[in-house]
Amino acid sequence: MIKRICLFVIVIECLLVVYVMGKGFETNLENLKGVESSWEVTDKGLKDGSEQTVYDFCVSDTSVDGSKSFVYNVEFEKESGYGAGILLGFKDSSSRKGILDSFIYFIADPDNVYYSVFENGNMVAGPVGRPLYEEEKSSDMVLTCQYIKQTETCVFYINGNYVGMYANKDKVAGKMGLVAHDASVYFTKAKLMVLDDSKEETRFETNMTGWKGVESSWKETDVGYIDGNEQNAYDFAMSDIYVDGTKSFVYKVEMARMGGYGFGIVFGASSSDERNTILNNSTLFLVDTRSVLYNRNQQENVAKPLGEELKDPLLKEFKEDSKVYKLRLEYHAEDEMAILYLDDLDVFVIDDPEFVVGYLGVFAHEGNARVLSAKFEEMAETDETEKPVKTQSPEPSEKVEEKDEKGSMLYIWIGLGVLLIVLAFIFVIVKRRKG
Repeated sequence: MIKRICLFVIVIECLLVVYVMGKGFETNLENLKGVESSWEVTDKGLKDGSEQTVYDFCVSDTSVDGSKSFVYNVEFEKESGYGAGILLGFKDSSSRKGILDSFIYFIADPDNVYYSVFENGNMVAGPVGRPLYEEEKSSDMVLTCQYIKQTETCVFYINGNYVGMYANKDKVAGKMGLVAHDASVYFTKAKLMVLDDSKEETRFETNMTGWKGVESSWKETDVGYIDGNEQNAYDFAMSDIYVDGTKSFVYKVEMARMGGYGFGIVFGASSSDERNTILNNSTLFLVDTRSVLYNRNQQENVAKPLGEELKDPLLKEFKEDSKVYKLRLEYHAEDEMAILYLDDLDVFVIDDPEFVVGYLGVFAHEGNARVLSAKFEEMAETDETEKPVKTQSPEPSEKVEEKDEKGSMLYIWIGLGVLLIVLAFIFVIVKRRKG
């Protein structure tokens, strides 16, 4: 039985106390202060200063070193201007120049949300992000940075929706802060949660052979089979199980999000060794933060939105356990039909057997995932000799026929007797009337 992983959240605060710097601003960061800028706490929140426009920094003495998983949440209301958000990974907070030498910032502007990484004053990664969804275009925003120790990956979200990920422990390590960029902003919250990485052991269960990462260092851990950080999009792990479409089978996988966008199963892959070949010659069944979908050979997605009961609670406040999803592929050879299930709900039917023929595996997509189990079973075909035969009525015996004939003659004689009595009665009445 797969045991549920309990995620205990420890809020790391200075002396285990939440510091509230004013009625409008809540934080547990230690000694927040503006750098060459007069940031101040108001009833509406922590307000950036007027001395700086581009890269207006507010820094703390709170730091992380990448040895533990953490979540850093920042909430703000933008009054006017361009963008604002999270500052992290800086080592020298004594001056703006010291911060600008090495830092990561994650901001939302009027149209986009993205992160960038700087080293020695130069951008070495980014901007990586996407346009804002319509529902995200608000003056009130929640930005989240989630660091996953097991994969040394930092994942960025806005309002619980995935934005991007960055895998570099050394760059993430450093102090925490805030940034306003050509904007007037009120920050209402800045809180760091360091997570307890000691979890109940959940080993990867499988009856499939040959598991290996494809150009990625997938590995078995005490919390499952997890992907490496070499690949961002479509990080595959493949088995050596190959199906040819002539036999019915079931392929069942249990997976959970560690952080990021999506994950799922791959089937019908023409290769189990080359990433690009798998990507362009396979069928992918994916669960992301908002939908469930499948596609063949990277063609058009066939998708459905996730209902509330299927959304991952991890993405709401990052305090709850991630949801364990059950993905299942059933192939019925006699009908040349495949059915895809999510948590025992049949979500898609595929009528083309070519979608199924090939190798089986799993994948993570712009995120980190852990596989708790992966099992393959062939299903027995229905045998013609085992089909139920229609029951026929037994043939009547000679005795039954003889009995039926005698019964029929008896009814005839009784009928004739009744007829004679009626005729006699009529004859008597007629004779009396004549007399």
